[in-house]
Amino acid sequence: MLRKENNGIVWFEFELLQPFRKVRHAIFSRLGGESSGPYSQLNLSFTVGDNPETVEKNRQKAFVAIDLSNSVKIIQPEQVHKSDVHCMKACRRAPLEADSLITNEDNVALTIQHADCQAAICYDPVSDGLACVHSGWRGSVGNIYKETIAQMAKEFGTKPEDLIVCISPSLGPENAQFINYRSELPPSFQQFQVKELYFDFWQISRWQLEQEGVQAINIEIAETCTYADREHFFSFRRDKLCGRHLTICWKCESQSPFRSLS
Repeated sequence: MLRKENNGIVWFEFELLQPFRKVRHAIFSRLGGESSGPYSQLNLSFTVGDNPETVEKNRQKAFVAIDLSNSVKIIQPEQVHKSDVHCMKACRRAPLEADSLITNEDNVALTIQHADCQAAICYDPVSDGLACVHSGWRGSVGNIYKETIAQMAKEFGTKPEDLIVCISPSLGPENAQFINYRSELPPSFQQFQVKELYFDFWQISRWQLEQEGVQAINIEIAETCTYADREHFFSFRRDKLCGRHLTICWKCESQSPFRSLS
């Protein structure tokens, strides 16, 4: 990942998406906002108890930092830790409940709120399809990545071998404890148990993606643990009461899909 900063706001971008000029994205850290207490600093969620006015100020400051145009429609779903996928168009309102959003339209920004969960951006440079996915452990159990790829294939004709998938900082294997894993996780996940009761969901996601035909060279996983990196990231597992990051992605219109290499 690449670390970016503007006016005190710190966000991260994926290296695999840099060649694609029209694809814009950001994974915001906790740095640079106005929230205090358990939400400090850049809480971008209205749903965790922070002052709504402060959250809105944080959002506007974050969007200005990444130069998000006012013409871009921002889609913010209510996340329910399931595997439903919704295709978004500029004329359609945000779904009440969704954990994966896809679109092939320009100027439609897909967003996911997260702390320890994975936020993934999927881009197909052939069909120009884009997805933003929220995957906690329940999303992994339901294989939300498989569902997203299948829906992109249905809506846009996406082929898995063309897809680029990038996964945000999230809970790492040294802190992903599942005391009740025998009842919560499928037997196939036990191959990713790094020590008693602890699981590597970074590798589970990579395995699931490769099982669907995504090429290994087209997968970028941050492998940064939100629990361990207190400076940059909120963590529900670590703090219980905390803010949320925002991952956002959209496509700009009237631009070449590839960045200049000069």
